[in-house]
Amino acid sequence: MLFFEFIRSEKAVRVHPTLKSYRSKIESDWYRASETQTNRFPGNPYPQMSPCKPGQLTVNGVLQHLRNGKWLRSRYAKLDSSYRFENVHDDISIESTTTSRTLQSALAFMYALAPNFNFLQFSIGHDELLFCKGFLCSCPLADNLDKNVSKHKWMLKKQLELPDTTVQNISSAFNLNPDANNHIGSLVVGILCKNLSLPCPQKGLCVQDQDIQRLFEINLNETKILSLEGEYRNQSMLRMRPMLLKILGKMQDTIDNSSTKKKFALYSGHDMTVRPLIQALGINDFRWPRLASRVIFELWMSKKMKFYVKIYYNDEDVTGDTVFCKGKPWRCRVHLFKQYVTKGILAHFNSTTYEEACTVR
Repeated sequence: MLFFEFIRSEKAVRVHPTLKSYRSKIESDWYRASETQTNRFPGNPYPQMSPCKPGQLTVNGVLQHLRNGKWLRSRYAKLDSSYRFENVHDDISIESTTTSRTLQSALAFMYALAPNFNFLQFSIGHDELLFCKGFLCSCPLADNLDKNVSKHKWMLKKQLELPDTTVQNISSAFNLNPDANNHIGSLVVGILCKNLSLPCPQKGLCVQDQDIQRLFEINLNETKILSLEGEYRNQSMLRMRPMLLKILGKMQDTIDNSSTKKKFALYSGHDMTVRPLIQALGINDFRWPRLASRVIFELWMSKKMKFYVKIYYNDEDVTGDTVFCKGKPWRCRVHLFKQYVTKGILAHFNSTTYEEACTVR
């Protein structure tokens, strides 16, 4: 599900019904809380239209998240009338990284999913890029793999022969070091997905369509090679295991009918959260995650009280593509997911504990 409805001006925002009502509601709550000194939200909950800085959520991004939340609310209401999220604080948990765009994305999504949601009365957990903190995330082997992947990427770029003119055009247009490939990629994605014109700082150094196409081809090929050869996938399995354990824990709370169970848990992150998560699940999708991408884990119960897991990536059912349920889109018992997260990842590294798996041998 991808929405192409680009809004370029403040005037357009004022007349767009969905954005108009959302902005009015959220800014009214925010200003009222600021006046009474009860505002705990860092920064403005609604993105500022001007100036539009790199890494900033746009109104188009807000609209995408509002529609995603509305779509998911409709989907779950059709499946089970109890999933209307009326009792928001008991039904939902939210975690976000600390950047303004992920916090703003979470708010837009939640206001559409649960109309009773009030961000000023809700505690949003703040976390790191991969939703893991402290010593539990310490993994020396993953650190080594990070360095190996970076070196391999550099070598692949040389082998795949990204034209010097492409690097020169893109780096000059964004005033970046030609070796800053990650920054180049991020800025290019932002430019394209926000429907902005390609930059042209001076005659003869304009970014061309073929430059962008070649950049994406290189990125796709290098991710595919790194994943299939094992380095990036191994790194992703180690890095994402703590987050997968969190997700598994949420499912187990529901299965056990725990007092801490939630109907819905939201993690608002980045493309660099989604990308390793997809790789850790063993899904062979090597494309750059588009804006507003989402990975959905669902826990299902059969009439015989057996529990199953379903996984969606941008609304496509990828359960049968995962390493632990290959070819079993409707027969993926939750114990297979649990076995993979708790033991399978460790066994992949010939280990029985995370500490042992993370040891550099």
